[in-house]
Amino acid sequence: MRRRPLLAGLAALFLVLAPVAAYGTAPPAVDPDAAVADPGDGATGPDDGDLVSFGIAPSGRERPDDRPFIIVSAPPGATIYENVAVINLDSRPLTLDVYTGDFLMAERGGLAVTTRDQPPTGIGSWIAIQTPASVTVPAQTAETGYGFTVVPLVISIPDNAQPGDHLGGVVAALVSAGEGGVNTPDLELEQRVAARVYIRVDGELAPGLVVRDLRATWDAQSILGNGAATVSYTLENTGNLRMAIEPTVTVSGPFGLLPVSSAGDRVEELLPGGTARLTTVVDGLWPLVHETITVEAVAMAAAGGE
Repeated sequence: MRRRPLLAGLAALFLVLAPVAAYGTAPPAVDPDAAVADPGDGATGPDDGDLVSFGIAPSGRERPDDRPFIIVSAPPGATIYENVAVINLDSRPLTLDVYTGDFLMAERGGLAVTTRDQPPTGIGSWIAIQTPASVTVPAQTAETGYGFTVVPLVISIPDNAQPGDHLGGVVAALVSAGEGGVNTPDLELEQRVAARVYIRVDGELAPGLVVRDLRATWDAQSILGNGAATVSYTLENTGNLRMAIEPTVTVSGPFGLLPVSSAGDRVEELLPGGTARLTTVVDGLWPLVHETITVEAVAMAAAGGE
């Protein structure tokens, strides 16, 4: 069932205290949110073993600005001129690769940008980088602060672009070579960070959210019979607006007796057409022969959205 106080998905499952196989979940995707690559990631410089830090961020024509993302609203067929700045926090110049990619949903609701060997087919293909594929970024100094190089972009929205929200990215990457040992091949590590580009294409906006594929298991926690329900479920964005989602799982006995609720993990961003598979544990339950499990998911604006 679907209900919309603001915008919400609602689904229910009846559990007769018999184990039901729950779906598994994959590890979370690498988080692309960080504007600066952490030296602790293990990347090394191109010439020696020192660790380096670099980043990428929205920019004006002359220098980086304070925007967390590039966010644009425009009609189909529009051309938009934007910039990103590739930032060097190291004490020597760096040569970094710059390329575009699409953002994809991970199973648990995280976001990951496609790799360089996956040609973009979505908004990443709308973004053209107006510099060579590799740029040299000056070093950070005590006098000037961090080094940066501004990279101009041209975003061309197709005439047939679908209304609603689209997400792509511009990636800065450092490829480092490592020497292998005896009977061990040399290694190549790509350290990368991405600047997000959000485009809302003008047209009819149609938010939609459903909860589906509920599965549950009962786990006895004491000899007295009380236990916990482990509930897995899928959130699906069926509309054309990105959204953040806060789910709640409630377990109750016959006629709504002794309800117990537990907040599920917040999904910070669910893209149009995307799904997130979540698992929530509701404990402190008494076996009441016939349990009703209800999952309610309330949608709200994602970061920088409406």
